[in-house]
Amino acid sequence: MDYAATRDQIRTGDLLFWSHGSWSSWSDIQVLIVRAFTMSEYSHVGVAVVLAGRVFVVHAIGRGVVIEPLSNQDAFYWCPMGFAFPESALDAGMKRIGEQYSKWQAFLAGIRKLKIGDDALWQCAEFVLWFWEQAGLVLCDTATPAALAREMRSLGKPLHWVRI
Repeated sequence: MDYAATRDQIRTGDLLFWSHGSWSSWSDIQVLIVRAFTMSEYSHVGVAVVLAGRVFVVHAIGRGVVIEPLSNQDAFYWCPMGFAFPESALDAGMKRIGEQYSKWQAFLAGIRKLKIGDDALWQCAEFVLWFWEQAGLVLCDTATPAALAREMRSLGKPLHWVRI
C-alpha cells in the first residue's frame, strides 16, 4: 500500500509497527538487537493520532514520548483497530509527551518483568499498551512489539505494509 492512498483511512488509535534491517548506524544496530532479543520482525510500535486532518504517530523513542508526523517516518505496518478512540484517552496520552524513554524498561519487557505504566519511564510497546488501557482495553500482557503484533493477528486484525 502507498501512504498517500492510505492516510485518509488511518484513525486515531490504530497501531503502527516498524521493522528495520540496516547496519548503517548505531541506532540501526540497537534496533536489530531488539529484534533478535524479542525474536521478532517488529522492532517498534506506536499509535496513530489524527489531528486537524494530519496523521501523526505518538511513540516512545530514544528522545522520549513524542508526537511526529507519520509522513516523516519510514515505511511501516498499519493495523486498523476499528475502534472509536475516546477523547479522554487521547488527552491522557498527550499529557505523557516529553516523558523519558528507558532502555531498561525495554529489557524488562523482553524478560516479561515490566509493570506497564508503573512510572514515568517508557519503552514503545509499554506506552502503546498503557495508552490503550486509558481507552478501557487491555491489548495484551507482554510489552513488546512482537507480542502486540501476534495478539492483533490472533484477533483477526490485519497488518498492512505501507510505503512512504
